[in-house]
Amino acid sequence: MHDAAALLIALIFLIVSFFVALIALKGKRKLLWLFVWFMVFFSDFILLRVVMAYYDFKYAKINVYEKPAIRAYYAGEREIVEWNRSAFPLIDPTDWLNFPANTTDANFISLINGYVNFIDYKEKSKNPATNGKYFRIYLDDYTAQECFLSAKLSTRGFLKSIPITYEELNIFFNQLQSNHESEDKIIIEIKSLLDDRNASTIDIKPSKILSYIKYNMKDLKQIYKDKCIARKEINEDEIAPIELVAEDLYHLLELKPDIKPNVLTDMLYIDFNYGAVIEDRYTGKILADNVYMSIGYQGIAGEIIRAYGGNPGSTDFCDSGREKYLEVCNQKMIEEFFKGAGR
Repeated sequence: MHDAAALLIALIFLIVSFFVALIALKGKRKLLWLFVWFMVFFSDFILLRVVMAYYDFKYAKINVYEKPAIRAYYAGEREIVEWNRSAFPLIDPTDWLNFPANTTDANFISLINGYVNFIDYKEKSKNPATNGKYFRIYLDDYTAQECFLSAKLSTRGFLKSIPITYEELNIFFNQLQSNHESEDKIIIEIKSLLDDRNASTIDIKPSKILSYIKYNMKDLKQIYKDKCIARKEINEDEIAPIELVAEDLYHLLELKPDIKPNVLTDMLYIDFNYGAVIEDRYTGKILADNVYMSIGYQGIAGEIIRAYGGNPGSTDFCDSGREKYLEVCNQKMIEEFFKGAGR
């Protein structure tokens, strides 16, 4: 409590002394006092930036130790739950939201961009038909029977009560992209199509359908690139020999990088963890990793919060300090690991 009181007094002095210098002092004395004031209260941030740059460069980075023989990995056990039906690769194909256009999921990006040929996983769910079974997801033509994620499937929810097919939406989309038809003319064509099918009473305007084609269809086309993500069941002995183990929103990885703490890391509440590792399933050998740095020091205000028992939070850095989002660094690790790999 005494520490907290001292920090609070220091914060009050910081504010008062700034305005005193700003109002009472003149000329060079004001500039000198403001310089001293800045160095006293904010020199810690200068030190922090220097320490961050050093540790970012030395530790918080992506490492590839050994290249793989195949372009595939095992993603471990994936749980599907009611509150998160869109967790990839366990996406519910009946969910009209399907997968978001702005996803940063490393598995999805790696597969759809062709960094890997397939991803294996074990399903954990309440569905007795699939629980405990192993599946492989891979890219295929969007008309393939095993598709469970595609631009076409993603329009199901929108088209549920609209008597228009995906193929017809696609025609309108292509007309827009090539400037072959004006938006007004396409709206007239949509209205005519609905009238022909006695759908004039549906609670959606032709202009709303055009907006969906113009924006949502464009996003879906960019995501799936006229491909689909297909899924098939496999045997346990078919699983890829490489496993991706990634941190999630609720659990840090138990495995820790071998980085010894020191006075500076303790003082600035710096910690190092794995965002993800790629390891050999049989030997446990780490083949690649994404190490990130977490910094808990948040200045005087943060120390006051900490002294009163609160948590001022922390900031994460990875990829040598260039990135703050672990999903992005994990995806980059996967890309770098499989770049130039075999079949």
